[in-house]
Amino acid sequence: ALKQVALQDWPDVGHAWEERDLFLRDSIDNSIAWFDAPSSKQWFPIEGVSHEQAKHSVIELREIIVNSTTKQEFISQIEERFDVYQSVGCDGEGTVLFTGYYAPDFHASKTPNSYFNAPLYERPEDLITDSASGTPLGRQNTKGTIEPWPTRQALIESGELDGTELVWVKDDLDAYTIHVNGSARLRLDDGELMYIGYAG
Repeated sequence: ALKQVALQDWPDVGHAWEERDLFLRDSIDNSIAWFDAPSSKQWFPIEGVSHEQAKHSVIELREIIVNSTTKQEFISQIEERFDVYQSVGCDGEGTVLFTGYYAPDFHASKTPNSYFNAPLYERPEDLITDSASGTPLGRQNTKGTIEPWPTRQALIESGELDGTELVWVKDDLDAYTIHVNGSARLRLDDGELMYIGYAG
């Protein structure tokens, strides 16, 4: 459950303005992209807040950041247009568990060589996922029905993903770690920084 926080008890929202160019804008853009995915609707409503209301609040926050010219203007707009809520926690006393999302760094290359020789593949074209949740359902066969997806080992050993390599990492352990984790930040040998994530 959530409870509204009185204005005098708000956290320092001005801190967000100070770091707007470091993290906040990118975080908001990522949140908007998440809201645009059909699968995000399954998590709403939350405490009476609809998917559309939550999405609109993030878009409005971005507009305030873009249009504000000073820290004080930013704070005033937030105080005027937003309410702040706090979780009552699992025990009604504010005890909550915060979890983090981890995206490890790996070195990689867009072309294979003696050092980078373990491929990461693009999403298979015949992979079918649930449009609402994003859960993989299997693959569509020639009869038009969905059959179970092969295991990771069987899929790699079959060679059917050959030609869909996205990048190459150092070894099979790096590839496996990225598969299990679901995302990574890749530092390519040409200096480019690439973010990759689970695609179903």
